[in-house]
Amino acid sequence: MMKHRLPRILGTIAGLVCTLGAVAGPVSAEPPALPAFTGTIISFDMNAQTGRLALLSSSWRDGLRIEILDSRTGERLGGVPSNLAPTTPRFSPDGEALLFVDAVGTLHKLDLRTQTIAHILTDAAFETVFPSWDPAGTSIVYYQRPRNRAAGMSSHLHTLEVATSHTEQLTDDSAALDITPVWSPDGRYILFQRIRGTAPRRTHAACLVGSHGGGVLPLLPDSAGESVVSRYQWSPDGKGILVMKQQPSEDSKPGVGSLSMVNVDDQTIRWSIEHEGLEDAACFPDGSGLLGITKSALLWIDKEDGQIKSRFSLEDSGPCRQEVTGPAVGFEKEGQAVVYLNENGALYRVHGDGSSVLLAASSPEPLPHFNEEEYTIESQDGFSVPVKRYVPSDPKPAAVMLVVGGPGAPVDPTLDPLLPLLLEAHYEVLAPVYRGCSGYGPGHLAASRGEWGRADVRDVVAAGRDWKQRFGDGRALVLAGYSYGGYLTFLSLAHDDAPWDAGVTLWTMASLQQPLLGMIEAGLPTESDARKRALAERSPIEQAALIRRPVLLLQGALDGAATMDEVQLLHEKILRSELIVYDNDGHGLFLNRADMLDRLTTFIDSMSPGNEKVLSPPQ
Repeated sequence: MMKHRLPRILGTIAGLVCTLGAVAGPVSAEPPALPAFTGTIISFDMNAQTGRLALLSSSWRDGLRIEILDSRTGERLGGVPSNLAPTTPRFSPDGEALLFVDAVGTLHKLDLRTQTIAHILTDAAFETVFPSWDPAGTSIVYYQRPRNRAAGMSSHLHTLEVATSHTEQLTDDSAALDITPVWSPDGRYILFQRIRGTAPRRTHAACLVGSHGGGVLPLLPDSAGESVVSRYQWSPDGKGILVMKQQPSEDSKPGVGSLSMVNVDDQTIRWSIEHEGLEDAACFPDGSGLLGITKSALLWIDKEDGQIKSRFSLEDSGPCRQEVTGPAVGFEKEGQAVVYLNENGALYRVHGDGSSVLLAASSPEPLPHFNEEEYTIESQDGFSVPVKRYVPSDPKPAAVMLVVGGPGAPVDPTLDPLLPLLLEAHYEVLAPVYRGCSGYGPGHLAASRGEWGRADVRDVVAAGRDWKQRFGDGRALVLAGYSYGGYLTFLSLAHDDAPWDAGVTLWTMASLQQPLLGMIEAGLPTESDARKRALAERSPIEQAALIRRPVLLLQGALDGAATMDEVQLLHEKILRSELIVYDNDGHGLFLNRADMLDRLTTFIDSMSPGNEKVLSPPQ
């Protein structure tokens, strides 16, 4: 039995390339030339007072980074390097500081005056998630998520006074997930979303709590629909809140969204409207009006009566990206100009008069050269499974079958965190689009509902057997999966006639019991007893002793997707395994990519005929 704990390995920063100047609709003013960068823009924040932008980008080689720019002049004002793997950038109200959370849930502050980064909150037991500033820029509200599921599934709101590091817990309902907190402009309240129950009876409610705690007040609790909480629902004076509720559609058509302006002090409704396909709404920071967001349009809405005044079609520029904290939009200090990020990573400035300008378009890092083919196989139950095969120049003898994370993720080398690295290392990569993956229509995406860890395992096993017959010819095939793909890798290797020569799991899940806002419930039966049986039957820990192939486990000690006890138990139950634990890393292993890749490729190469690596059985 081998187990290693490794120190932190820092990444490096690379330069960026941005495509500028393309126009969707009438041209307003030519934007300044933003500094060049390489990567896909996946999120951003904008400070209305200063016009500063914080662009969060991702590239397959270097991971995540933040670039801070002046949208008015194009000047680069600083950034956060990829060795911190930053997420969720949030400007202070004056635009002189930026909050971000790193790969392991530690909260940091970048001071733009001094260009220094400080740790301001670290908790060994909890991750800090989605911080939000108070209007004075002196305190922060956030929610904490347990790293270890043994600590419970709930999440609670807390505040942090930046100068003194004093923290205060605001909510404490052990049966609720309290998420996405947003401070009111007058500092009195915090708006947040409370999630209760389990599928199919899970509820989402918009709630208020005082900035120093007290009772929790649900907003419009008696009205139908699921509440949506996002960043810009407060009116600028703090006296009103946009309450957005969505009625799901029974078919593939957009549901009806209802939008109400609610008085904070007495819960009375000023006005309400309904609009088909309305997903979210926001208040302009200068109080001049409201913005509505649908898949196909941005809507300028009158703040007094809720009537739609103008409409900007997104047919050419593309739908607005949706995040957990709401639509990816930002605003300028005055006027009704909107900056929004589309689903392809392009940043637009749009005006109410219909004019727009493309500020920045993502420029993904070029992929290694490879040839691609796609074919379809039949799974054990007759389900058709697409399979993608990527063959680089001068491929090595061993091939890799990659099981992507998810469920719901696509098989796409431009988006995948591991596939380009394997191609660059000259491995042929086989990727089954198991049921539950996106990109092949709603039927394929929904085909695994209630069947996670069973139907998709059949797809993975069938793809492995088929490759051995078509292309094997004595070559080694290594099964590798990350996150949910790691979970499937364990179960597939435990199959009676597993066709692989070895397996690798990276930042893996170890169970379907996850505190991921109920997502996992979609993969289990709805009936209680059937659910319990499924959790046991689809448990990698229960099946691990059946695995007879050598397995390499690469895991971060701070990864909430699996506890270290679970990972250690998997390692001990598998007959031949090696466990590498990175003490300082979490989900994605962003902080140790170089060492991770070195150990991964060494292990795969050792599986080629004549080079087989012998792993000792657990003691």
